Amino acid sequence: MIKNVIFDFDGTIANTEALAYQIYEEIVDDYTTHKLSREAFENLKKVSIYEKFKRHQVSIFKLPKLARQAMRILSHMMDEVDPFDGMVDMIRLLKERDYQLFILSSNSKQNIQKFLLRHDINIFTHVYGKAKYFGKEKILKKLLKTYKLDVSTTVYIGDEVRDVVSCRHVGIPIYSVTWGFDDPDFLKRENPGATVDSVEELERLLLA
Repeated sequence: MIKNVIFDFDGTIANTEALAYQIYEEIVDDYTTHKLSREAFENLKKVSIYEKFKRHQVSIFKLPKLARQAMRILSHMMDEVDPFDGMVDMIRLLKERDYQLFILSSNSKQNIQKFLLRHDINIFTHVYGKAKYFGKEKILKKLLKTYKLDVSTTVYIGDEVRDVVSCRHVGIPIYSVTWGFDDPDFLKRENPGATVDSVEELERLLLA
């Protein structure tokens, strides 16, 4: 029985994916002259992070700087970010039923808490921000140890292949949602514990 739920934020709880191309347009010229069309940008959901950078003709080593710049821009747009339909109600229901809730994200804690306060769901036990883009294993292990969580009663909810890989290294089950940053078929090839197509389906799994 699940008692502890660790959520990713972007593309899982919050629809920041809707602003992704807008942010991309603001920063792309600082990194490459090879600007992608919106259609080509959307197709990046079907490939790995390494292939994404290859198609942009940008070194993967520029990722930390690029991510920091994107977060700064996003910080001024958080009032435009909406939760996915049904997500707020589900989070409140889990809290009412005494689930212990966490967020672990590559986004900044400041951006996340601004969103949580705006949508009246500042009810998480802890929010871990600025997780490494490659490998959330260290923070996942820290979270499990700090809060003495049993992996058999804990699940991670994420939207990207990198989340699946990190959870596999730590031994935490993961439910991958299909409404975020990675393509559903791309996610399924990584064999997560479950692939979820709606918040309603996710709720049923968590409450089972």
